[in-house]
Amino acid sequence: MPGWIGELKRTEPGLYLGLEVANSDQVAELTRTGRVDLGFVESPGPLTGLASRKVAVDHLVVVATTHPWARRRRPLTAAELAITPLVVREPGSGTRDS
Repeated sequence: MPGWIGELKRTEPGLYLGLEVANSDQVAELTRTGRVDLGFVESPGPLTGLASRKVAVDHLVVVATTHPWARRRRPLTAAELAITPLVVREPGSGTRDS
C-alpha cells in the first residue's frame, strides 16, 4: 500500500486519500455499504455482492525461532501444520481463511 499511496499522491496532489485497516470481512462490509470506495483483502475466494480483481500475490510462511521447526531442513507437510496449535489471525481475516 505505501508505494501505491505515494504514487497516487504524486500524480494526483489534490486527491484526498484515507486508509483504514481492517480484516477482510470488515473491508467487504465497508465496501458493500458504501462507507469506502475501494477495499483490498487477502480472502482466497470471491466476496458476495462485490466485484474483484487480483492485484498481487502474497506468500504466507511459517516463522519459528525457538521451536523445533526452526532447525528443520525439509518443508512442513500440510498434515503437520494442520495438527499443530498456532498463533493465528482473528475470525474474518483473509490470512486466516487462507
